[in-house]
Amino acid sequence: MSGSIELVGKTTREMTMRLHLTDRVIFHEGSATLAAYVIEQGNVEIFTRQNGVDTVLQHFGKGDIIGEMALVATTQHRASARAVGEVTLKAITESQLDYLRDILTPRGWATVSALTVRLHRSGGDLQHGLGRLDTMAKVAA
Repeated sequence: MSGSIELVGKTTREMTMRLHLTDRVIFHEGSATLAAYVIEQGNVEIFTRQNGVDTVLQHFGKGDIIGEMALVATTQHRASARAVGEVTLKAITESQLDYLRDILTPRGWATVSALTVRLHRSGGDLQHGLGRLDTMAKVAA
């Protein structure tokens, strides 16, 4: 497992971090949200852990964004993210999100926020449902 961070950008507004990770957790379920990430290279899996067992919920690849719902909704992560092999990520920080908020109309930002909160809530319901299905399958076995 390895990792490195580099700063990218010509001005403070453009400045962001690029992370290079191999088989490492990017963020943990329940952790504070520091940034969202654009996957520039490689694959990431989103997972939850219950009773020491990981359940993979989804896979993401190049061009996908992870961690954005918790950043926009200003909540903790509802699942963990892990680099699968070598991964390069570009961070989207809260200050960059604030810039986006500033350039959108109030109605446009309200729409983005509302959709994000709804998706975040439905993701929580999905995880709860998956946990219940897993428990039911174990009892039936």
